[in-house]
Amino acid sequence: MRHSKGLRGSAGFSLIELMIGVTLGLVILAALTSFFVSTSSNRHEIERTSRQIENGRFAIDTLRNELHLAGFYAELQQTGATWQTPDPCDATIAGTGFLLAPLQIPLPVFGYTPDVAIPGCVTDQVKNTDVLVIHRFNTETVPVGGAAGNEFYFQPSRCRNDSTTTPWAFGPGGSGSFTLRKIDCATLADLYRHRVALFYLRTWSLTPADNIPTLVRLEYAAGAVSVVPLVEGIQDLLELSVAGRSAGVETLNLRAQVFAQRQDRQLRHGFLLLSSGVA
Repeated sequence: MRHSKGLRGSAGFSLIELMIGVTLGLVILAALTSFFVSTSSNRHEIERTSRQIENGRFAIDTLRNELHLAGFYAELQQTGATWQTPDPCDATIAGTGFLLAPLQIPLPVFGYTPDVAIPGCVTDQVKNTDVLVIHRFNTETVPVGGAAGNEFYFQPSRCRNDSTTTPWAFGPGGSGSFTLRKIDCATLADLYRHRVALFYLRTWSLTPADNIPTLVRLEYAAGAVSVVPLVEGIQDLLELSVAGRSAGVETLNLRAQVFAQRQDRQLRHGFLLLSSGVA
């Protein structure tokens, strides 16, 4: 009898106790799993939000840097000029908008709203968005011998003996039309390459199948169209405005027409609508 009592005293958990223990373990495991999933989801949301903020900041910085240089025409005298809004997809010299007599100069900043026809070289544009066009010269110069034949260049005259009726020359590199000289009147003046860049929202980033709305820059380089994706997740350009140096702030209507006939206006600020890419 004593032996039997000892066996009963050393018996293990009953079936009920075992089931209760397993149930408690599963409850704790489920709670830990739920906590892990929630923490992971919050971390991904924070990372996605951070990427949105960084994308927006980079997009604004990119446009701001380009707009700061818009209208840099070196020593080109602009008094009395007729401002032009040439077709930015026209790769001919007439499409640049420059003409010496009568003096014509392309408007530094203009654009196209959704209610007008967009330039022909703009493809896969996000519907109901604008196209921004920027004209300027490169800030660095190139010697006459280093000019590419399929690019357009501006050459200023700095020699007092050059013809007063030809204060500058504009044309394709290698055309032989760049004969103006530096201040020493012996050396050919260096050239500034003309640049025209289009900024618009494309429906895709790296491949058409990714369907990521992306801010892109389109420009002609070496005679060919170059489209560079800049920032992903940009859905729309919500507002653009200009600030007159003496006339306060006015709304900029991005149309295929001249929006300002004065060079003392510059793009002041813009707003972008970001997309997280999550349905």
